[in-house]
Amino acid sequence: MTSPSEEMGFWKGWAAALGVAFLPLLLASTPPFLGPSGRALIMRVFAPLCHQMPSRSPYLWGVQLAVGHRVYGLLMGLSLGAIAFAALVRHDQVVRRWTPQIFAVSALPMAVDWALGWFGLWANTPLSRMLTGGLFGVAAGYWLTRAILQALR
Repeated sequence: MTSPSEEMGFWKGWAAALGVAFLPLLLASTPPFLGPSGRALIMRVFAPLCHQMPSRSPYLWGVQLAVGHRVYGLLMGLSLGAIAFAALVRHDQVVRRWTPQIFAVSALPMAVDWALGWFGLWANTPLSRMLTGGLFGVAAGYWLTRAILQALR
């Protein structure tokens, strides 16, 4: 059993990790709410992380978001992974034991979706890109949360 102060420390650390996981999603979603100079700044910030191709990017109110569909799904998954950590923390030893397999299984659909599209065998869609990126993002968000909590101890 953990002490109340240890439990409070966990929840404070988890909230910090959730903030770190959620911040990129929030920033990538801001272009429709910004003026031209703010929008350009956010697009430049995310440019090293994503191709930002207009045909492969989500739009809100006719304004392109700062990342493509797959990266947007990944960013959503990061937040969901941080939330999942709080639900699965009791099983963390089991999850940790299966880390390589979980990462492989979560990355495989993304790799297949990309590769089949690249080879012209499958026309991936905004939904397939977001879902496959999101699946990998959930796994990455889980481990990001664990790493942040360990760093704060």
